[in-house]
Amino acid sequence: MQRVRRLLFPFLAVVVAVLLCASDGVAGYRVRVVSYQGVNYLFVKELADYYGLGFRMSGDSCALRGKAHSISFEKDKREVTVDGVLVNLSHPAAYWQGTLIVSERDVRLLLDPILRPAALPRASVRTIVLDPGHGGKDQGTNGRGRYLEKDLCLRVARKTASILRQQGFVVYLTRSLDSTLELEQRPAIAARVRGDLYVSLHMNTAGNAAVKGIETFLLAPYGTSSTYDSKVWKGARRGNQFDKCNARLAFNLHGGMVAATGGEDRGVKHANFLVLRDVSCPAVLVEMGFLSNASEERQLGTSAYQDKVARGLAAGVVTYAKDVAGPAAGKAGGKK
Repeated sequence: MQRVRRLLFPFLAVVVAVLLCASDGVAGYRVRVVSYQGVNYLFVKELADYYGLGFRMSGDSCALRGKAHSISFEKDKREVTVDGVLVNLSHPAAYWQGTLIVSERDVRLLLDPILRPAALPRASVRTIVLDPGHGGKDQGTNGRGRYLEKDLCLRVARKTASILRQQGFVVYLTRSLDSTLELEQRPAIAARVRGDLYVSLHMNTAGNAAVKGIETFLLAPYGTSSTYDSKVWKGARRGNQFDKCNARLAFNLHGGMVAATGGEDRGVKHANFLVLRDVSCPAVLVEMGFLSNASEERQLGTSAYQDKVARGLAAGVVTYAKDVAGPAAGKAGGKK
């Protein structure tokens, strides 16, 4: 069954919740909401109008372009490119009566926070929690055997912490040594120190040795599936209260790492990782590269490349802190 409704953007509470703020839009702007295969969708052309972007269809692809932003969609694809950064939707873009549509949830919880920092709740970001993956008896992946994931993650965490502290942030590491730490303990540490952000650091592996690049994961929103799993996530977790902030944080950190390293962009993605489910602040998990890829393993093992990753992560944190800072926020988010 397919239904179409015409609504005023400032009054989308029934179907689209608080998709966009009236202050940033055009009063009385009309948008259609279509129910398609059990999911609420919005028309990409009307979103382009709302954001002040040009709209151009070419076959099954659609490009939105403007002075501030650019977005590329493709029919039946989850992957979109936002301002040069690869981002994965929770639902594929779809075709309806000759035009492209995108899910309301993806617009509200992913794209809008990226396109409009004003859509984010105001916050002071001062305390950062970095979580070097694995440790102790848990070595993580070792790729081709030259390096251990647990060791490389700790090195990058230390370098990132040093940069952020120089920027005026308070930084905690969930582990500062090669010690064993259970998954449940990691978000608990973030809660104990009242972290404003939580970043879990990991290295990747794949059966195909040619695969390489950087991936950044945020918690899958309620009612959606992970990027690599079609199973719908039905239970809302504590971390889902930060869905919008998670999206912006993931976008900023991912873009920062790709820009700093020149690494292959494998995209911002969704997952239901345990360390993201019950965290008490905005959180992401980053996969900084593939140890199963020979060239990337060599890079990740060098101090120079680790410095680049750390600078990219730190730049993303600084950008995010500015994005959510209130009018009275000072350097590094001001006082708490």
